Amino acid sequence: MAISKAQQQMVDVYAFMWRRKEVTKDMRQIGDNLPGQTITVWRGSAKTLSENLEISLPSIYKLVRLLSICGCIEMVRHGGVNTLSTYSLKRPPNDNEYELLKERNDMTGRTERVTPAQRAEDGINRLHTLYNALEVRVRRLEHEKN
Repeated sequence: MAISKAQQQMVDVYAFMWRRKEVTKDMRQIGDNLPGQTITVWRGSAKTLSENLEISLPSIYKLVRLLSICGCIEMVRHGGVNTLSTYSLKRPPNDNEYELLKERNDMTGRTERVTPAQRAEDGINRLHTLYNALEVRVRRLEHEKN
C-alpha cells in the first residue's frame, strides 16, 4: 500500500532530524530525564527543515506538530531569533501514523468537527505535558539548591 504525501513528509522530517542528531547528558537540555541520562536530540529551526526538504514553512510547522502529537518527537527547548529549537527524538513515525491522525480529525484542514471526547483528550494531554514540565523545573531548582 502506498503512503500518502503527508505521511511521507512526516517520515522525511523525522529522518532529516535523525541524520543530524546529537546525544547529550546536560540536565538543562534533556527534558524530564534524571541527571546523567542520555537523550537523543535534534537542534535546528523550521526554516532549516523547510529549506533542506523543500517543504513550505506552514507545512513544516504542521508536520512538526503532528510528529509531536504522535509521540515521535518532544520539544525540549523552544528556539528564538538567535537560538535553535531542541527536540528529543523518541521514535520514527510508523506506516499508518498520519492515517490514524486523520481519523481523529487532528489536522488543520479538518473535514469533520472534533468530538467532545477528542477535545477532552487533547486538553488532558496538554495538562499532562504542563505538569511534567513543572515537575522538571522543580527538580532542577532542587538540584541547583543542593
